[in-house]
Amino acid sequence: MATVKEFNHILNRSYNISEMYTQWSKYRSLITEFIKDVDLVGKSLLIVGSGHLNDINIKELMTYTSNITFVDVDIQSTVLALHKRNLEPEMFNLIELDLTSFDKFANQFDNAVKQGNLVEFRELIEKGAMDYNLGMYDSLIILPIYTQILFQQLVNRAESILGFKPDGLHNDIMSIIAVFIDKINATLYTSIHVNGQVIILSDVFEYDVSDPMLKVLEASIDDHNQKEINAFYESYLQAYGYSLGAYGLYNMAEKVTIESEKFFVWNFDDRRRLIVKGILSKK
Repeated sequence: MATVKEFNHILNRSYNISEMYTQWSKYRSLITEFIKDVDLVGKSLLIVGSGHLNDINIKELMTYTSNITFVDVDIQSTVLALHKRNLEPEMFNLIELDLTSFDKFANQFDNAVKQGNLVEFRELIEKGAMDYNLGMYDSLIILPIYTQILFQQLVNRAESILGFKPDGLHNDIMSIIAVFIDKINATLYTSIHVNGQVIILSDVFEYDVSDPMLKVLEASIDDHNQKEINAFYESYLQAYGYSLGAYGLYNMAEKVTIESEKFFVWNFDDRRRLIVKGILSKK
């Protein structure tokens, strides 16, 4: 079966990157302005989940610091993006890494699926530790990665092994991903110097463009009505529970001192609008 890198490589190549870059223009500008509220001048900066760099205007960030490290499971996507922006990859530190290290657990996962015992696999992950060291940085930007961590790949993998989808599979895999998120966030946290800035961005829920509720949310966000959108967000969590994106954000936010928060509308494609929550914080 495909490795995590291979799965993401195929997924990344399935998108129309140029179209996305154009469609995400307003979102990218808003996210970049949000990040610029942090003092990045001369700081070492770690950007996690860099992908095709469609989320941020990297040239704007480079006016503050040239010490930038990108981390992605498919770093070739970032290399291609840098070339498109007439930037040499050699100007940056590039790390290709699956933050979950799932491939080393793949056989155990497959066996757990066959035995119908994913709880035991989750306990195996809980006991382990990430075996990589990213180094130390002054600032960290976590781009929306939590909803992309393994979920669909593990569902596909399990269904392929079994030949059907058992009841409770999605919930079992969600609980496994939550453990991976715990481990990833703990490792990222230790990669930041004391008093370092931590910027967390995560898509927390999504709407179809035809949903009338989307217009209400967009109006609240455009009016910078943080109280109203936060109240809606809390009621959404109470009604539907935490998505992986919301959980990852909450888990990391617990570790830091929050300085400010903001919501954004992400025009992901022609039909989907993702609501992204951003947090500026300090270790």
